[in-house]
Parts: sequence; C-alpha cells; structure tokens
Amino acid sequence: MENPIFLGFILGLAYMAFELPNSFFKRKLGIKPGESALNKKYFFVMLDKIDSAFGVALVYYLLGCVNFSTAILLLFVNSLTHILMSLVLVSLKIKSSF
Repeated sequence: MENPIFLGFILGLAYMAFELPNSFFKRKLGIKPGESALNKKYFFVMLDKIDSAFGVALVYYLLGCVNFSTAILLLFVNSLTHILMSLVLVSLKIKSSF
C-alpha cells in the first residue's frame, strides 16, 4: 500500500463497519446498548472481541498488504490483545465488565 493515509482511513472504516453486525443482532434480540447478553453471553462477548480484528485483517489481506497466513495471525494476535486488555482493565476497575 503506497498511501498510508488511505490505508488508515480504510482500516478505520473496516474496524467500525465490522462492529455493526454484532450490534444489529444484539438489538434484534432486544439487548440495549452497553448491556450484556444474558442468553448466549459468551458468544457475544467473544464476538465483541474479534469482530473488528476480523475486519482489519480482512482488509489487509484484500489490499494485498499481507498473505493469508499472516492475516490469520493478525486476527489471532489482535483478538488476543483485545481480550487481555479487557481483562486488565476490569481487574484494575477501569472498566466495569469484560
């Protein structure tokens, strides 16, 4: 990718766009913004942690910035980082829920 501003814009757009389906499904199930899903709680918690990472990894792959295996590694590392940071923030009582 030659233009870092364009890449940053596209990655930011992908990050936000891949948050939308999760929110849409939660609203359809009657879950309000900021609320936890009581039914299928762990599914939505994990989806919250990996949806944006998936979008970013997909864009990197589709733009030819990385190969498929690197995109999978990127997805894994970003998702794991998100999960670990959430745990740290909850344990420090900076964030109220995982």
